[in-house]
Amino acid sequence: MKKVMTIHDVWEFSHVDGVVAAGTNADFDAMDRRRVEALLCGREVVVILASGAVARLIPAGVHVSESIVGKKNILLTMPRFISKTDLVVGSDVCMVDEGG
Repeated sequence: MKKVMTIHDVWEFSHVDGVVAAGTNADFDAMDRRRVEALLCGREVVVILASGAVARLIPAGVHVSESIVGKKNILLTMPRFISKTDLVVGSDVCMVDEGG
């Protein structure tokens, strides 16, 4: 599995249908943000939940922004069944390999 990001923060917004997890991964910093979004959009990921369970899911949304120092910030909107309390800051999110 390829690491997508380490979760640095988690938010719930009333105007977003799901919880947003934010993180970074230096491997994506040299890539164009649209390329990173295309790489992650519709891809199954794995995240360790607060309960210790492993969740396999497809993010409901992907957005990548770039900081003023050129670092990529990755925002994943989680499916509705994931709550803010399910996600642990410091957990890694990884892409599931093509073969499963």
